[in-house]
Formats: sequence, C-alpha cells, structure tokens
Amino acid sequence: FTPPRRRRSNQIDQSVAEPRLVVGRNMTIKISVHNAGETAATDVRVADPGWESEHFDVLGPATSATFAAVAPGATELLEFVVVPKVDGRFSAGPSLATYDAGAGASGGARSGVSNALPAIPILSEFERTVAEALEVGEKLTFGVYKTIEDWTRGATVFAGICVLFFGNWLALRGKKAVSAARSARAMEELLKMDEKKKE
Repeated sequence: FTPPRRRRSNQIDQSVAEPRLVVGRNMTIKISVHNAGETAATDVRVADPGWESEHFDVLGPATSATFAAVAPGATELLEFVVVPKVDGRFSAGPSLATYDAGAGASGGARSGVSNALPAIPILSEFERTVAEALEVGEKLTFGVYKTIEDWTRGATVFAGICVLFFGNWLALRGKKAVSAARSARAMEELLKMDEKKKE
C-alpha cells in the first residue's frame, strides 16, 4: 500500500450507497480498500465499529473483514447494512485498516484510516414524504419551485390572484344583478303605464 500520509484517499474510502436515508430503512455502508503500491498487501483487516450504538441496528453481515491479500492496483470491498433508529444528522468517523506491506525497509505492519463521512441527514417518514413531494414539484415546475419556502410564496401569490379574480367576478355579478333589477322595474313601470292608457 502507498503510505496513508501520502495517498490516503487512494487507499481506504468510506461511502453510503443510498441517496436518501430514512429512519427504519436500510443504509448500506461501503468501505473500499485499494492497493496503490507496487507490492501485494497481506493480512488486510478493515473495521468500522462505530455503527453499533443506540442510533443504529446493524444487520450485517459484519462491520469488519479480513482479506488474505490485495494485489497491486486491486481493490477489495467491505459492505454492510445498518438501519437508523432516530432522525437527525449523524457524522461517522473513519474506518480503520491494518495490513502487512511485505518484507524490506519500506515493508512491515502498517495501518491507515479512511475518510470520515460528512454530517448525514437521516429523515423521518414525514420528512421523506415532503422531500419526495418537493422533488416532484420541482420537476413539474421546471425547477421554479424547489423548497417549501418557494411553494409558500407561490401559494400566497396564487391565493392573491384567486381573491382578485373572485372579487372581480362577484363585483361583475353584483353589477349585472343590479342592472337586471333595474330593467325589471322599468318593465313593470311600462306595463303599468300601458294598463292605465287602456283604461
């Protein structure tokens, strides 16, 4: 392996497979171990013990693995599933790896760490529903409405337009009703005048 101080990012990488994490749903952790050196690394042990807590259930298969050897340029993968128990933001620390770099001055036992996962938002079912609705709304509005605030502003504008339209409609209807009443009264007056002339 390339010594961690020089090329740690090419050696151990930790990531989450799912794009959105939700309480009670599977969360897949992937830890890849890449040999960027020129000789095979043997007895490669990878562990990520930080998931076994009150915040997660570990479904497995295991949060650690041992690989007999990783050839130069090769990559091995440790993958396991956890289930979040609570919502909020969670930061995962780095995974740990130890290995034997072989004989020689630069060989011997080595160790390294992966990247730490950034703060991961874990959503409740309600938050997931809202997030999915916002995604659909963003597509339907061609990106105009992306957030709850956008939709709130849009709803306010729409309500204002409805009030104006409905107010205008009521006003026009009122005018028509007044005009019809006047016409009816005028007709009544004409009929009365005709009747008086006939008498």
